[in-house]
Amino acid sequence: MTRLARFVEGGFRVETLAEAEGPVRLHLLPDPSAALARGEPVKRNLYRAAARLDVPHLGVLLLKVHRPRGFVDGLRAALRPSRARKEWTASRYLRGAGVPTPAPVLVAERRRGLRLVQAASAARFLGRRETFAPALAAQPPAKARALLARAGRLIRAFHDRGISHGDLHSGNLLVAPGPGDRCGLDVIDLHTVKVGAPVGPRARRAQLAQWLHSLAAVAGPGGRLRLLLAYLGARPDRRVLARAWAGVEAGVAARERRRLRSRGRRCIEESQTFTSDVGPFTGWRRRDTGVEALVAALAAHDRALAVGGPQVLKDGRKSRVTRAGGLVVKEALLSTWSRRLTARLAPDRLRAGYEHAHALTVRGIGTAAPVAFLRGRGRVVTFYEDLGALPRLDHRVRDALRTGAWSPRRKREVLDACADFTARLHRLGVWHGDLKACNWLVEEHGLRVAFRLVDTDRIEFRGEVDRARRMRNLAQLAASIPRVVTRTDRLRWWRRYARGTPFEGREARRAAARDVAALMAEKTVVVDEPIE
Repeated sequence: MTRLARFVEGGFRVETLAEAEGPVRLHLLPDPSAALARGEPVKRNLYRAAARLDVPHLGVLLLKVHRPRGFVDGLRAALRPSRARKEWTASRYLRGAGVPTPAPVLVAERRRGLRLVQAASAARFLGRRETFAPALAAQPPAKARALLARAGRLIRAFHDRGISHGDLHSGNLLVAPGPGDRCGLDVIDLHTVKVGAPVGPRARRAQLAQWLHSLAAVAGPGGRLRLLLAYLGARPDRRVLARAWAGVEAGVAARERRRLRSRGRRCIEESQTFTSDVGPFTGWRRRDTGVEALVAALAAHDRALAVGGPQVLKDGRKSRVTRAGGLVVKEALLSTWSRRLTARLAPDRLRAGYEHAHALTVRGIGTAAPVAFLRGRGRVVTFYEDLGALPRLDHRVRDALRTGAWSPRRKREVLDACADFTARLHRLGVWHGDLKACNWLVEEHGLRVAFRLVDTDRIEFRGEVDRARRMRNLAQLAASIPRVVTRTDRLRWWRRYARGTPFEGREARRAAARDVAALMAEKTVVVDEPIE
């Protein structure tokens, strides 16, 4: 049994290994934050910071300093053990149960009454380790399969030992160098681990789903099934396997939806990327763009509107858009009583384009990245990445086909990429209320072609894009593409889009095409010169 030392130093109640007491007192106390500042930063978020620290007579440690943030987190820390204490307890339990994890060295807490002021924990630092997903991707196929199976057996082992890991993703399983059938594995980040009670079926399914969701980029359905078989062990009954597979796959899909919702909101929350520190305004901005740069861009926006010229992209009744200060600046005009009422009663509607652009980025859909949303001084302004170097789709199509810049093969590649992009939008539940070609920007790099969507105010994120909305989008796009694109090319585009959708098959495509034609009859159709 490892002997422990318990003492109070600098207001901290400390628990550490007996042989580590001297170095801990000399080099980590009385202020763990000062010791952390001397180390090599590893991770920092709103709740904790971690650093690699070489401590004399102890070797290299991973030191974490935790601070409660906000009322709810402070209340939780007052009524429950701190994250540092949970990590200390869980790591000792795991090592006793034979589950590999870094050896714990220290836990320290400073409280005023029940209120937690600061907590710290330290464990042996594991060098030359990679997180699971990149380590799996680097293995040859046979060794990758072995590594997946080993991970499944390890997860089953700690579930069977009463260990429930509430944050079981690939970043929290470290892989040592070596072939996948023999390399070392270590479980880390244990502050959400619960120990000592049986892990029920629901918790097992949820944690397996979280684990497999984190491997989506490196393990397909076959890899997920292999890991599940290793977790179940031996030769599971087919019905048991089918139920387990269905439950895990449903959990993976639900976790992806939850991930998208959560990450989509980070542009209006304090996070590592965004902040509400916007000086004299209210709103949000990217941390890598200072308030001074936004104020300068707003001043340049006003100058551009005053003198006119190519920097003014739009000067309308509802909004004004300029290219200023290296950004695109879009100002919503509160020029009517109804818009002023909307600004007062439903202010979130004015920042819809900003939020939607970030949500598109999270989904991997090209757009102008949102930089900031500011309100104040009687103005509502959104700042976006400047994509002025990219041509609009309608302009690029017209010019490339008129001049012969696209060969027949290149034209087919662009048509297919455009159809695939539209199909992917709808498959992901994204509906753009104004999917005209003027709101597509074309990005060509050698043989690669990609698209960026702009004017994101009217985007909706739905579980499924229904037939009527699909038809509206297809009619908008078809009507806004110049007639220089032939009927044959349009039919090719349509067949490509219909693959794997309810419109696949001759009769279904024809019925949908008739509906699109009926909608186009109500629209102004581009003949040659694109319509704004």
